[in-house]
Amino acid sequence: MGIIVKQGVKGSVYAYIGVIIGFVISSILMPQWLTTAQIGAVRLIESYGGILSKIASLGILGITLKYYPFFQDKDKNDNGFIRLVFGLPLIGFVLVGCVFFFFKDFFLAADLKDALFKSVAWLILPYTFIRLSYEIFDNYRRSLLDAVVGIITRDVLQRIFVVVILFLFYFELIGFISFVMAFIGVHTFPSIVMLIKSIREGKFNLSQKFILPKHDELSKNGMISFAGFTFLAGFSNILMHTIDGIMVNKYIGLGDAGIYFVMFYFGVLISIPTRVLLKIAPAILSIDIRDRNREKQIEMLKSTSITLTFTGVVLLVLLWANIHNILAFLPEAYEKGKYVILFIGLAKLVEMMPGTTMLHIYLSKHYKYHLLSSILFISLLIISNHILIPQYQIIGAAFASFLTRLIIGIINQIAYYYFLKEQPYSLKTLYCLVSGVLIYFLMSLLPHFDHFMIDIIIRSGIIGFIFLILNMSLNLVPEYNQLIYKYVPFLSAKK
Repeated sequence: MGIIVKQGVKGSVYAYIGVIIGFVISSILMPQWLTTAQIGAVRLIESYGGILSKIASLGILGITLKYYPFFQDKDKNDNGFIRLVFGLPLIGFVLVGCVFFFFKDFFLAADLKDALFKSVAWLILPYTFIRLSYEIFDNYRRSLLDAVVGIITRDVLQRIFVVVILFLFYFELIGFISFVMAFIGVHTFPSIVMLIKSIREGKFNLSQKFILPKHDELSKNGMISFAGFTFLAGFSNILMHTIDGIMVNKYIGLGDAGIYFVMFYFGVLISIPTRVLLKIAPAILSIDIRDRNREKQIEMLKSTSITLTFTGVVLLVLLWANIHNILAFLPEAYEKGKYVILFIGLAKLVEMMPGTTMLHIYLSKHYKYHLLSSILFISLLIISNHILIPQYQIIGAAFASFLTRLIIGIINQIAYYYFLKEQPYSLKTLYCLVSGVLIYFLMSLLPHFDHFMIDIIIRSGIIGFIFLILNMSLNLVPEYNQLIYKYVPFLSAKK
């Protein structure tokens, strides 16, 4: 767990710097300077590009995380594995690009009725290539146990460039179409940085011939089968995170989709630790599986579960206790999306609580279940959105997301216990949930202060202090306490 903790803490620092910048972009600048329809158009390009990039990847992302450790030899060569990592997606993009180019009007028939979206829809394909490039490089660096570079370049530096572009748009130095082009263009920066870093480290050698090492768990048929299932699972996974916004646009309109995307961002904030952890955990788990180290696998399962549960509860309480402050600096049009934040936050907490449960299934011989789970998830999400959006608008979409994740989460835990005879939860999990509810209701009794910034500082400070004392008293997350004792000598002496 040492590497995970080290990379997780370091990655979390940069991730939350990126969160602050992203918060300024998505929750302050864009809502104030762009119309809801313009925001909807930008986010739809990202949604469709995300879907197409997953198709174009042809399952290589899963293959990289699962099989890369088996290709490394004692001289740290990869037996030509990098050719597969970058060559297969290139073929996939050419195929996907051709199909989309010729059938774009068919696939986007409903969306292209909106003149604003139609003016920028041609940028979907360039964004697809840029996003695919990032995912390949980021996955490759994660396999090298370097998750931080992707976080720094994408979550921090790239977002700084986006702020610059937003200012150019605000001062009318560029128009909306130029803004979208520049917004997509800066997404190339992380890939360029990771390419240069890989070349300098000698980790981008395309001259090595692809050789399949001899290992009990390695075979061409096995890799092809795994690639097929991970391709479908990856495609399903991106649909899980984009289909609700797309359906909001289809059922209600581009403006409401823009509101939904903005409020969705607030709810997603609590899942940032999951993103950081899951960038490094697959590579570590693959090594433990290769070495058949069952003890370390179970340790990862239980440790990540309680860590993410505690973190998610803290962040959700902070978020919802400050909902009145969040709405205070958003335009009035976003008031209708208040409960989107709550339900998306709850949905993300449900996803966080199992820790790396689904990752263990995904990298085990039971990986086919991951696809089944994803298909069931999408089916339930589409059905629930179809029922709830027309009646409850964007709140219905958010509740559908929460309800679907809760149902699938329960099913997945039953499946995990059936397959691997383990489960990640303990009494500490219950303590976290009960404490979160009690602390929120306690804070609801605190009167609101006149200035929203003063209110945020005082309210959040009290919440953070209570959770800190709670964790130190009950030792819910030992890793957090170890960091506290390490950097606060006074507390260490009182231990």
